Amino acid sequence: MVHLVGVHHAGFNSLFGIPELTVNQFGLIPGDDFLTFLSDFPDGTKVGLETFTTGDFETVQDHLASLRLDGRYPSEHNKYWDALKSVCGKFRFPYECLEDTRLWYKYNQLMVNFTRLNEVIHERVLFQEEGESDFHYNVKLAKCNELRHRSQLKVKQVHELDRDKRLLERIAEAKVDIAIVGDGHAAVWYAEKDRVKREFGIDLESYSTELMTPTGYPGQYVMEFTQNATPNDQTVFYNNILLRSLRLVSGERLIYGRKPDFVGTWRNVMPSEGYFEVFSNGNGFSGEISDCIGDAVFEGEVNDQGVRFIKKYTRANQTLTKPIEYRGMKVDGGYCGYYGVKGCGGGLFFMRAGESAKPLDLSVGIYRTLADKKEELHEIADQLFGKSSQVAEVETRDSGEFPF
Repeated sequence: MVHLVGVHHAGFNSLFGIPELTVNQFGLIPGDDFLTFLSDFPDGTKVGLETFTTGDFETVQDHLASLRLDGRYPSEHNKYWDALKSVCGKFRFPYECLEDTRLWYKYNQLMVNFTRLNEVIHERVLFQEEGESDFHYNVKLAKCNELRHRSQLKVKQVHELDRDKRLLERIAEAKVDIAIVGDGHAAVWYAEKDRVKREFGIDLESYSTELMTPTGYPGQYVMEFTQNATPNDQTVFYNNILLRSLRLVSGERLIYGRKPDFVGTWRNVMPSEGYFEVFSNGNGFSGEISDCIGDAVFEGEVNDQGVRFIKKYTRANQTLTKPIEYRGMKVDGGYCGYYGVKGCGGGLFFMRAGESAKPLDLSVGIYRTLADKKEELHEIADQLFGKSSQVAEVETRDSGEFPF
């Protein structure tokens, strides 16, 4: 039996409270309620900590430097783990450091590969050359974004999934009684505790959290400990996005054992992120749609003139709760048009009949339609959004996961 504790082991300051605009990280220390919880365990309780043994963190930093990449990993999180090591000594708890430096060496190399790929793209590709058509430039940009996406997924696979597996292996090998890890790991493990027991032989008896909670005042927070916590749905949600995304770029189905009737993308600039599969239930044009961010039900109509349907996610991010309307016209090779969420905007999509298609080819379908049938697309946008709308013809963002 293992008591699992998911923690925030570092905090960050950001502009406007947006994590992507992080200004700096800062160290945290365990709160009194968490320490009281630990003190109730008897002498000799074995603890697993998601950190490095003495000196290994610097070894990982040195390896990164040897790859000639400027920058170092933030060290602020060490404050939290060092405090817990001291607590373990005080309570006479032997502890095991669970990180594996070999995985971090692999992560370092993939980070360098991703960084250098970005540099090449920004230096050589991102600018539209004189005389270059919009169609050619947009397809070129989508190709680059697909390369970036695949490279970034390799980084995430090691950092989030391979480390997940190795941390669990170390917990099983060390036979710890308490495992204290980042809540990004812990929430998923406890939500999938049956799988964890089946694959690693670890019986997760309980799940608690110690999370940094803002007070509402800039720079002020409290460490909030919750015993018998519930895993954060959004943490599990983002883990599922990663799993589906990796299946897609590996040439596998999003949903094992199912063959779609249509495939498409709702993200022309990063087609793999918007790739979707349509499963008709045979009762008119209705059924289920799956993409990397979740599953949806849909109902509508499709014919030789076009396609129109409304989908609603049943398993997805909590922000994707509104119905999404799709309207498209028949074009060579499939259907192309706009989708929209009332009050939230939308974008372009392309779909074709069949059980498989490369995401990039679907994106090319959008750009070809823009080149050949721009006025007809404008009419669809006017129908969907209203004539006063200012819908961008081509989504130009190359980051982010969702268009709304």
